[in-house]
Amino acid sequence: MSFFLKGEKEDLLELATELCLEVAVDMIKPMLKNLITKSAGYDEGNSPKFSNEGIIEERKERELLEERKRRDSLEIEKLRIEAQIGLNQEILSRNNRTPKYILKDELDFSHILDSQVKNDLTRIISSYKPGKKTELHTDTIQQGYGAALLQEGDDGRLHPVYNMSKKTNTAEEKYSNYELEVLDIVAALKKL
Repeated sequence: MSFFLKGEKEDLLELATELCLEVAVDMIKPMLKNLITKSAGYDEGNSPKFSNEGIIEERKERELLEERKRRDSLEIEKLRIEAQIGLNQEILSRNNRTPKYILKDELDFSHILDSQVKNDLTRIISSYKPGKKTELHTDTIQQGYGAALLQEGDDGRLHPVYNMSKKTNTAEEKYSNYELEVLDIVAALKKL
């Protein structure tokens, strides 16, 4: 019966519960062993030993699975932090440079005759102003991803100053949503 003492106390409690025995949490291993061996459902030949070994195996598998989940979540958190650090370094290294895209002032609206339409277009496409509050919004799906750079205007509202979108290739389609979001952020920062 030494196999009973090799297992964890929780395993013995679970085995006693399977045998429909009344147990208390404060019972020690030898007391649990005696209770199990003296029970009516105890069969000297096979069942408790195999049940106990099965319980121990299941517990070890659960612990292994929980450890893998914990490791995966830590890896995802590490990637998120690295992406945030990269984003912060990119923003700091720009040192208030103007992003590489066409500014509103450089757009040619001369082919548009209606002055109302010209005004609407210039209101939609704002010029980038270093020092103003700027946000990068991203969105991804398995088929593609996109980003929009928004900046606070004189009216206090956010206005688009740049946008981009890209279709994912076959390898990228297999990425998780988290990986696609990081890819989207990196691609948007490269365009800036």
